[in-house]
Amino acid sequence: MDSPSIHYVRCRHDDGGGRCHEGISLLEMMLVVTLILIVASIATPIYRTVMVRAREAVLRDHLYSLRAQIDEFTRGYGRAPLRLEELVQKHYLGRLPTDPFTGSNETWQVVMEDAPLSPTQTALGIIDVHSGSNDLALDGTPYSSWYPVLECGSLLPLWSGELAREGVVLTFRSARWGSVKVPT
Repeated sequence: MDSPSIHYVRCRHDDGGGRCHEGISLLEMMLVVTLILIVASIATPIYRTVMVRAREAVLRDHLYSLRAQIDEFTRGYGRAPLRLEELVQKHYLGRLPTDPFTGSNETWQVVMEDAPLSPTQTALGIIDVHSGSNDLALDGTPYSSWYPVLECGSLLPLWSGELAREGVVLTFRSARWGSVKVPT
């Protein structure tokens, strides 16, 4: 007991003989594929940018952790660590973090002291660490030259010395770091 209205809803393309032609036309298929390609072409660059920003955030976090543990080690032992592995051996870190842009924990570039911190110190230690990647960040700076993160209340107490404004560059002078210029 099918009513004609139900049959019409189920089968829109009736050729008059009672047969129903089901399926989609080539034009409908091309329209759907075109829309999918447009959405994909818009989403792909956004996805890649988001992924790079996430890796940059991980790098900032790893640099902050390494620098904080180097400072902690220096305060605890009265000397800077000789190698990054010493932070792991002395239980300041569980393991060396992986550089998200090189994919290795052995590519960190270390900056050694210019002069010993104490008269009894025999070897120069690590005072800073940078990424081993030669890639450029989204802001155009190389990852290997990222400076310490300076935020109010975080690393500013670690700096002992004067703060001088030179145009748009802040210069920090400290016994441990020497002179470091940080763009503002």
